[in-house]
Amino acid sequence: MLAFFLSNLLFKNLIGKIDSKLTLEEKIVPYQSASIVRWVILEGSAFMILFLKPDFWIADCNLFYNDKTNGK
Repeated sequence: MLAFFLSNLLFKNLIGKIDSKLTLEEKIVPYQSASIVRWVILEGSAFMILFLKPDFWIADCNLFYNDKTNGK
């Protein structure tokens, strides 16, 4: 949750610094940078959770496991 709010706060802060007088083509670069910062924070926190809590890994879940030996 903290990563979500932090990423949105930084994204809005970086977007707010874009000069409104720039053309659309010139605004794309800072917007792209702000988006990358947002996704780096979200992706980084997701990877941290995976390494700190490996029991959240899909590979450890038996949701897609079909036990054919027991007739299930």
